Amino acid sequence: VYIIGPTISHKCFEKEEFDEVYQKIRNFSMENNIILKEQPFYHVILEYAGGNLYEIHAEVDLDRTEINE
Repeated sequence: VYIIGPTISHKCFEKEEFDEVYQKIRNFSMENNIILKEQPFYHVILEYAGGNLYEIHAEVDLDRTEINE
């Protein structure tokens, strides 16, 4: 059993877009002072309209990110 905390995610339709999506997630986290866990991104693959939809997630490091409620 894995427990996953909050994530930042982005979707794409092609595996060739992965590097671009990784950078978008990193940029978003830096712009918003969010620290990501030092671990690989994880992927969810869904069948979609004759192809695949990829959700790419990066887990937020809650111990090192200040959350303002």
